[in-house]
Amino acid sequence: MTTEEQQPINAAMNFLERQVGNLAREGSNAAAHAEALAMRLKAMTEERDRLQAELAALKPKQDSNVVPITEPAG
Repeated sequence: MTTEEQQPINAAMNFLERQVGNLAREGSNAAAHAEALAMRLKAMTEERDRLQAELAALKPKQDSNVVPITEPAG
């Protein structure tokens, strides 16, 4: 293969290698962002659960929702 024939092939291979590298970088960035979001979501979920438990402890528990009748109906 002559130098003139090899040049377009080398250019195509260089282009392809750059494209693959760009895709790998973008994929890596997306994975890092997804992991950061997952960590934030987990922290927010734990905080929500903690606050719900704290709120439930503050609310008085009703034994029953039935109101006893103390006077005869008239």
